[in-house]
Amino acid sequence: MTRRASFPRPALQAALLAMLLPGCARGGGSDFPSLARRPVEGVMTAVQTEPAAAAATVPAGAPLQEKLTAWGAASIGADRAFQAALPDVEARVAAASSAPSGSDDWFAAHQALARLDVLRGPLSRIWGDVDALFVDRTVAGDPEGADALAALHAQLAVTAAAQIAAVERLAARIAPR
Repeated sequence: MTRRASFPRPALQAALLAMLLPGCARGGGSDFPSLARRPVEGVMTAVQTEPAAAAATVPAGAPLQEKLTAWGAASIGADRAFQAALPDVEARVAAASSAPSGSDDWFAAHQALARLDVLRGPLSRIWGDVDALFVDRTVAGDPEGADALAALHAQLAVTAAAQIAAVERLAARIAPR
């Protein structure tokens, strides 16, 4: 005869449940922040980008100089959008740098920093397009415009590195303590 394993009787179940429930309630002496929705969480702002950042799409058959001009203009627009958002993020990070982890200021600074990081996307896409074209032409043995492509690629690398450094510098100021 086999004996079936079963969970303890209802009284034991109730006692076990009663012991576990206090872990779900917030005690007055807790060092952990509340998981309740904060007022700042209801305020979501859309990421604003300049129209030039969206103009980076260039037809595949376009002449090289047209592509370089469009990518150059779009990269300037993308960096302007990033630079325009930077002062607000710096202010939020400054307000949060002395605030405890999990506070409203700390949370708002992290949201602003995430929006700033999103603004790096258009420049990264342009840089990737330039890199892909440069590699494709190099593999195909087509030296036309290699110097101009390399110069734009280098310029984009410098701009991207500056944006990454800005994001990392700000993130370090609000890292959890």
